[in-house]
Amino acid sequence: MIYNAQMIQLYKELPSFANNENKELNRNLQNEFNEFKNLINECEDLQNRVKAIKQQHIDTEKWLTDKRNELNLLESQIDEELHKISMIKGEKESIKIDIDKFKDKIASVNWKTREIQSKIHIAEDRILFFEGKAQENSESLNYFQKIVAENEELLTVLQKNHKEDAIIVKNMISQIEKQENMLNVMKKRLDDEVSTTKTLQTELNTFSTQYQKIYDENQQILQLMNTPISTLMSINKEIQEKSQFCKEKQEKYQKIFDENQIEKQNLDQILKENKDFDLKIKDLYNKVNIATNELDLEENGHQENLQNIQTLSHNLIKLQNDEKFYKNQNEKIESEIQVEMNKKAYYQKRLDDINAVYESRTDYTTYLQEIKTKFQNELEETQNELNKRDKLITYYKNKKQKLIDENIKIQNQIIEINNDKKTRKHVSDALTHKMIELDDVVNAQEEEMNKINKIQRKIEEKIEQYKNIPKPPSKLTQLQSEIIELRKVRKNSKEKVISSKERVSSIDVEIKKRIDLKGNLEKEKENLENQISVLNLEIEAYNRRNFDSIKEVRDKTVEVNLLRLKISNYSEPILESSKIIETEEDKYKQLIESAKTRLRELDEQHLSIISRLNSEEKEKHEISMKLSETKHQIELQKLRYDEETKPVAKNEEKSFNISEVLLNYTKEREILMKRKEELENKIQSALNESNALQRATLKLNHINVCRNNEKLSEESEYDQLKDTIKKLNEEIKIKVSEFNKMNLNREILKQRLEKTSIESSNINKNIMKIVSKIKSSKNDIEFIENEIKTQTNVINMHIANHRNTQGVDLKQKYPFSKFEIQIETEVKRNTIETAIFELQELSKDNKEIKQRIHNFISQEKIKLRPTPPLHPISARSYVRASPQRNHSNPNFKSQRESKLTIKNITLDIK
Repeated sequence: MIYNAQMIQLYKELPSFANNENKELNRNLQNEFNEFKNLINECEDLQNRVKAIKQQHIDTEKWLTDKRNELNLLESQIDEELHKISMIKGEKESIKIDIDKFKDKIASVNWKTREIQSKIHIAEDRILFFEGKAQENSESLNYFQKIVAENEELLTVLQKNHKEDAIIVKNMISQIEKQENMLNVMKKRLDDEVSTTKTLQTELNTFSTQYQKIYDENQQILQLMNTPISTLMSINKEIQEKSQFCKEKQEKYQKIFDENQIEKQNLDQILKENKDFDLKIKDLYNKVNIATNELDLEENGHQENLQNIQTLSHNLIKLQNDEKFYKNQNEKIESEIQVEMNKKAYYQKRLDDINAVYESRTDYTTYLQEIKTKFQNELEETQNELNKRDKLITYYKNKKQKLIDENIKIQNQIIEINNDKKTRKHVSDALTHKMIELDDVVNAQEEEMNKINKIQRKIEEKIEQYKNIPKPPSKLTQLQSEIIELRKVRKNSKEKVISSKERVSSIDVEIKKRIDLKGNLEKEKENLENQISVLNLEIEAYNRRNFDSIKEVRDKTVEVNLLRLKISNYSEPILESSKIIETEEDKYKQLIESAKTRLRELDEQHLSIISRLNSEEKEKHEISMKLSETKHQIELQKLRYDEETKPVAKNEEKSFNISEVLLNYTKEREILMKRKEELENKIQSALNESNALQRATLKLNHINVCRNNEKLSEESEYDQLKDTIKKLNEEIKIKVSEFNKMNLNREILKQRLEKTSIESSNINKNIMKIVSKIKSSKNDIEFIENEIKTQTNVINMHIANHRNTQGVDLKQKYPFSKFEIQIETEVKRNTIETAIFELQELSKDNKEIKQRIHNFISQEKIKLRPTPPLHPISARSYVRASPQRNHSNPNFKSQRESKLTIKNITLDIK
């Protein structure tokens, strides 16, 4: 019972040297718990932000549905317009064929006119020849008529006189009749030739009128076309100069943007080194500012692209207006053509003028075709870039699935840790139950401790020596030194953050200056656009006075220009949808960055938990050392019992229980795990939202790709959109570089997650070791208590037998003889030596504990035996034999017999 009471006193004395450290630990725990509350509040704020983002996402989805419906309508309109364009192409080809036929007809008409002119000259010569012959014949007729008259007179004379003369007259009359018939035939031929010449002259008149109309029209077209073409060429030159100037400015802005990105990367590296929680919050604000600057730059780039598209659309509208004026002029000129139908002087010159007009028309059509080819090239490039985006999106999906698998593994590990917590709770409950039982035993044994007052007076000298021993350094000093070092590190990190903020402010000032320069450039562009509008008005006023080409060709060109405008309107929603996708990608980036910061915080929390566990392990080692020391010093402190009862009673109120520490640890652990689960759920929700956005973009891109491929196979005029889409490609490349950066950050996150999984596994192992140690210590305590009870019972039995043999009253105070004192001294020596050997075995790895044991042995001047002693039971068991041997001797009190018993004890111990 005496030995058991000493052990209980030892357990009471433990809190006296542990409460001060435990109070500081509890304060630190409360401070950290307050930090955890702050973190929980921040998590709630983040949840509210996530809800707002979800609402924005819903709004964007509605907007996308509306835009999709609009796109479907536009596509149906475009299909109709494409059908019209195909019809227009067929009509153009037919018109070209008609023009070629008309040229052939003109050539044939020219050839015929030349032949007719040659025939006319020949006919005129023949007419003159026949007129001369007619005059000769008329003279001959007059001559013959005179002769006939003379002959008639002669006939009258001769009829009367001579019959022979009548025969001669008849012959002469027959000859005259023949000559008259010949003259009639010649007259008929001349009349036929005159009629043919008249028909040819009428045909020449009709051809000349037609050619005169065409000649006048083409001459006026030449006069009209020469002036607008020159003005358009000058405008195009100015536009090219301005576009080159804008490109140079864009290159400068891109260089500045790259420099800003490099500086921002340096800032990110500095912020990663700062592991404190306050600095991480500041990192979030810095990243938000960076994202806003990037969005501003991207929006400016989009605005420049839109301005270029608008300039092209203005040029197309101007051409349409020109065509309208030409139509009005056609109507006026048709009235003038009727007046100038009879002009024939410029017949041969007209053909050369017509050829020149056709050449000028071909130059104008080539200019329009070049614009078409530009848009078509842009469409092809957009399709290629959309395919690239599809590939990138699939690549990022695979990476997301990998991250999700890793998160599932971490959750399984968390479940295992929670199972370990349940086992810890059972152990802590058992320890508390045992401590309550020990307190009950202490109250029962306080009466027995009053019997030890005499022995305490003899051991006061040894207690004074024990008081002079220096105590080991406390845990508080170490913690204070560590806190001071952490504060220094925190100050250094704050200074770095301040320097980084100053850099960011300087960068913002430069960005504002560049934005002002951009505003000045935009004003210059507006002035140039006003000048261009003035020139266009002058051109329109000039064109009203002049003549335009054929109506049908102009009507078809108007339809083509309307189609171009619709195509430009179709490109605007595509750009808007791309902007929306970019904003959603930026939101996804912000969510990933917030997740990164939270993972970093979890890493720091894991490190803090590991440090706490290490500190607790050290404390447990120190407690075990102190327990061993108290075991050795149980009997030395018997005399101090009365003096230390009061401080012990006070310290009982401030008793330290290991179970409370474990419960606090488990609570903190559960809070951390809940926080981790919440963060993981947030990350998964953000990933799901990003997946939904990417699916929507994939669908849009797939629809656009399919329809564009069909259009490209049927049409060649959409190649004009390629120039605008090249600029978009440059922006997409920038975004691809940003995606690559995101991939690097994700790989870093994977590495962090792997590290955290390894650290959590190590923590679990350490926890299991601690639990096993607690269980083993539990069994040891039970074994020791049982042994103490058995030993005390055996000792009391042997003492009673020993006193009965010597005839001594049992009520007499203990110890009665030197024999009993020697037995107690040997027992104490054996207990001290066994404790020292056990500590040496346990402290093979810890050098500090070895040094403390060595210092204790040297201070107490303990001489250890070469081999470890037996358990104290072996020394006490000799008491059983000694009274039985000497039961017959009444003089057992002699010194000789006591010496023999001590020798037997030592032999038994060896």
